[in-house]
Amino acid sequence: MGPLAVLPKDEVESKARRDSGRTTHCARHRQDRERGAAAIEVAFVLPVIALFLLGLMTAYTALFAKLDCTYVAGTIARAVARGEAAPAVGSEILPEGSEVNVEHDGELVRVTVRMRVHLLMLSGLMVEERAVAMAEPEPGDGP
Repeated sequence: MGPLAVLPKDEVESKARRDSGRTTHCARHRQDRERGAAAIEVAFVLPVIALFLLGLMTAYTALFAKLDCTYVAGTIARAVARGEAAPAVGSEILPEGSEVNVEHDGELVRVTVRMRVHLLMLSGLMVEERAVAMAEPEPGDGP
């Protein structure tokens, strides 16, 4: 046959059917492979995202525990510097087992607050904060 030969109609149709079947099979096989690759990618990415979110929650909890310690230490230091007994503000905020240490150093009052934070990733993290206040003079001790 020459370059411009015309094929009979039924030969053209049968060749088209064969070609279309192959193309569909290849395309279907490629889609199955891509779908499997996407499932594997999701299987690897989801635990990474979960660990990242768990780390954010841990950092959030530790940060706010540190802020609570700062608040309690400052409040107790100011109250003791005014001559009051250590207020119950620590019992409102701090969990059981927290330690509050008050020291008098001349005119200074030093308060240390320690609390154990139970986090998801770090069990038993100890958070500590210190505050210092100058003792106020008694009402009859002035010049």
